[in-house]
Amino acid sequence: MSGQATGWVLRHGPRDRALRLVLLTIADAANRDGECARPGMGAIIEGALYSEGHCRRAIAKLETEGWLEETERPGPGKVAEFRLPGVTADNAAHSARRSDTNAAQTPRKRRANAAHPDARRSDSPTFLLETDNGLRTTRDLALPDPIAELCNYLADHIAHYREDPDARPAISSTWLRDMRLLVERGAARRNKPTPIAPQVVRRCIDFVFGELAIPEGRGRFCWATNIRSPGALRDHWDQLADESRKRQRLALVDPLDEAVS
Repeated sequence: MSGQATGWVLRHGPRDRALRLVLLTIADAANRDGECARPGMGAIIEGALYSEGHCRRAIAKLETEGWLEETERPGPGKVAEFRLPGVTADNAAHSARRSDTNAAQTPRKRRANAAHPDARRSDSPTFLLETDNGLRTTRDLALPDPIAELCNYLADHIAHYREDPDARPAISSTWLRDMRLLVERGAARRNKPTPIAPQVVRRCIDFVFGELAIPEGRGRFCWATNIRSPGALRDHWDQLADESRKRQRLALVDPLDEAVS
């Protein structure tokens, strides 16, 4: 799973919703450089919530437009391997900038960084949080990565839907608490805890800001406008699952959820 690759797609990916959902699903299986993505057609269909024919046409168009490259064709017992050239290029440019910055550092600062390697590690995501004591980072608070990643994933989708990076909501302690409750206890107002796997939560977020992002009905209701936090996602989980079933897509129900319900 690569939050860096999916984040790049959310910031720079195609505007067409169908193409974006397919590309997001493939990016989710890539490494941090956008390479070695082998999700398999079944996973792409499940993640994008489209038919096999639709997904294959979307992949062909993504390759034609340069968003995607097939680096290994599927063979007997194998699945296709993809890379996202935009992610690779973006990371290469970022590495070059970091190299220039490091070269400009004074020997004293280089020695300080070497003495405290944890201060410059980038192998785990860091997010800025609002706490009672002011702004802190996830590393400062030693928060579990999966919950913070899901909050970050939802915040990126909200900002992209509003088409305003400045509208990206801050990941507060309330966000983290509600997202943890969704993963560990499931939808609100249930008699028994029904945990929901993080990958199912990600699929639901993609569904809300993909297929449910267009206002429908008499009052022009739009789910993407109303899901503004993990709390709202948890409160309306069952309704969103019903919407998924109505559209004859894969229901937002995890095997773990079914086992305890």
